[in-house]
Amino acid sequence: RVAPVLGTLPRLSDLPACGSCECSPSQGVAALDAEGGMYYAASSVSLFAISAATGELAAQSPLLYRGTSFQGFASLEYDALGKPPLYDPMGLIGVALLEGSVELVRVDPPTGRMEQVMVLFDEHFPGMLTGGVSALAPGQGAYYFVAQGRLVSADLATKVLSFYRRAPGIAPETWSLLEMPSFKPPPFEDAALGDADAGVSFEEESAGLNITVWGLAEALPAVSAFDGGDTYVAVRLAGSDVRAGDEVKVSLAGDCLADVPGGEGAPVLADGEHTQRFSLVVGYALQAQLCYSSRQTADRQFKPLPMGLPGGAASFDVTPASFSLTLSPAAPRVAGRTTMTVRGALADGDMVALVLQDPQVAEEEACPLGAPVPGLDPFTLVGVGPLLRTVTPYGASMEIAVEALISAAAGRSVHVCFLRPSLSPPGYRLLVGRFRDTEGDAWQTGNVFTV
Repeated sequence: RVAPVLGTLPRLSDLPACGSCECSPSQGVAALDAEGGMYYAASSVSLFAISAATGELAAQSPLLYRGTSFQGFASLEYDALGKPPLYDPMGLIGVALLEGSVELVRVDPPTGRMEQVMVLFDEHFPGMLTGGVSALAPGQGAYYFVAQGRLVSADLATKVLSFYRRAPGIAPETWSLLEMPSFKPPPFEDAALGDADAGVSFEEESAGLNITVWGLAEALPAVSAFDGGDTYVAVRLAGSDVRAGDEVKVSLAGDCLADVPGGEGAPVLADGEHTQRFSLVVGYALQAQLCYSSRQTADRQFKPLPMGLPGGAASFDVTPASFSLTLSPAAPRVAGRTTMTVRGALADGDMVALVLQDPQVAEEEACPLGAPVPGLDPFTLVGVGPLLRTVTPYGASMEIAVEALISAAAGRSVHVCFLRPSLSPPGYRLLVGRFRDTEGDAWQTGNVFTV
């Protein structure tokens, strides 16, 4: 026990020893269950439950996770609040060091068994974790720790990592302590309604927010994640009006109340800068927009956020998959053929077809009723696997190249259509993609191009 006034350290009890450093508790790797009166510490092989009242060892459990791959904890925290309605209190959680990954895990103290909450880093992680330096934002669902000398937050609800900018001149070993008090509500929540209403509409306030969106333009067209979260679009918000506790989401164009599945409101975790990943799930191409809720405004309603798109566009495309092709490449990979790249949450058995545009057919019926390009059968995608996954600062998806002989459609307009047999209702979906005549031309975006 620490005597705060005198600074003395009265000894309460001893922990059992086994003659090996593996049994010794890791420095700083501990968490307190204040309500349950239990202090938890851990070595690389055991979890110690210590009575906060007496200091006596209440229980010792072997730590069990994936056989021998567990190599100890970088940090521990105790989640007593959760974040209703997104999830209930998780109890004891920690950053686990494994043979091929770093994961956030949930620990069952009586048994020492662990279960995965989220993967933080894979086997390619080259950096260093600062042991024992972590904090949990009470009731906010954010687990903070330090990796490669940078502050990182893991969102326990959305399973998204946010990296904070490294402070200039600060070495990784400078970090020694990290604590998080309760979030203080913004002043307007404590003010009377009459005080908050100064005759300025929310629209005027929102339009004046200093927030810049980076990365969205490079990620477009955004593609569907379908059944998993490995495919996503990432946007970075920066500016003095980016505040922890704000929210950002993806909604249908023109309606901030209608969320795109997978684009539901996500909390901003830091002042000044925040990166958010959205794994959008759509069955048909649609138009979407970013919407933002600011704690600085009186009603906190979601309003459209300027997205930094070319020409000041107010919406962007979300499509089941996307395509990219140069119609007249300078050096085609296969003579006489054009390489078309298909991007998205692809799977073996997906099919891509090119059909001729028919002015008499409505756009929504272009794929089921359109005639195929003469001599060009639908492509069936095979060999889709992890090696085809492309990850960039603005998103992640599978990419596969197909060789298309589209010269038979010369002078005609063409649609690209996508079929996933498991989607309901069945049938080809119209895709949005990028295209250009030659490699020196600017990209155009749309669902139809002329050969």
